[in-house]
Amino acid sequence: MKQFFTIIALTLLAPLSFAQYFTLTPNGFLSEGKNNYTVVDFPNTKQNNIYKNVLNALNTMYKDPKKVLTLVDGESITINDMKNM
Repeated sequence: MKQFFTIIALTLLAPLSFAQYFTLTPNGFLSEGKNNYTVVDFPNTKQNNIYKNVLNALNTMYKDPKKVLTLVDGESITINDMKNM
């Protein structure tokens, strides 16, 4: 019975978790929280080159980048830095 209530509670509370949702408008991406985000287009530049440049820059910013960076090779870089929150 406890498991049943736990599953129901998680199901009801999951949508309340902190997630970011974006809407694509003619002026670019807009978050529901009206936060300011900038999406920069780099014409005539390959995705892989941008990824490598950003990764190199982030590696110079942290003493131990393996602790704060989560990578999906060639696709995404997630920064898990609690100092700036």
